[in-house]
Amino acid sequence: MKWKIPAVFFSLLIFGTMRAQMPGAGNCLSFNGMTDYVDCGLVNFGTSDFSSECWVNFSLPSPGTQGIMGNWVLGTPWPSYFYVVYGLLGSTTLTAAFHRDGPAFNTYASWNTGGTLTGWHHIATVYDRDGMMELYVDGILRASASIAFADGLTINSPAPFMIGSLGSGVASFFGKIDEVRLWTKALTQAEIRDGMCRKLTGNENGLTGYWRFDSVSGTTAADSSPAGRTGTLN
Repeated sequence: MKWKIPAVFFSLLIFGTMRAQMPGAGNCLSFNGMTDYVDCGLVNFGTSDFSSECWVNFSLPSPGTQGIMGNWVLGTPWPSYFYVVYGLLGSTTLTAAFHRDGPAFNTYASWNTGGTLTGWHHIATVYDRDGMMELYVDGILRASASIAFADGLTINSPAPFMIGSLGSGVASFFGKIDEVRLWTKALTQAEIRDGMCRKLTGNENGLTGYWRFDSVSGTTAADSSPAGRTGTLN
């Protein structure tokens, strides 16, 4: 069962350490690690650079592989997709993944957290098509991998973008998620740090998905970006 619960935290962010707390008042969503996810519909980035952000609170110890967000899909013809996942390459790893079209073309930027991700943490992934895929935790670059092969490659997953799953309802998240954002640009570290501890207006340049979870009604979650992709709670 997924719940909309109050999320009120002090703003505390210390770069270079593993301490972070989401600022402000509002709500977040809690996921049960079994069947919960939010279906946000198709989110394909074409050939543009893109980035993702969210705040997460893990319910540790991990019950296995946990998808935080993504549009993973299994099947042929093999599409291109991305996802962010905990526990995939080891029980305490946090991983950004990019899959190009083909059966075995996964690229990972993975960081072994050592099981230290307690409390709230900000996670950002950046996909610079002619350069690097980068994984940031609390504004700190933790892992990177080259995705220069993806320059000009179309992101064409037929699966909907999901929050609380790596895609297709697979690998459900166990914990809380808030402030999910998608961008059609490669965020810089300065932009990540500048925006992670504040709410957005919704009309920022390049913003193409923004689920604050403050406006959850019944089984829907509003998208505060211009794209207007209302999420469906499952």
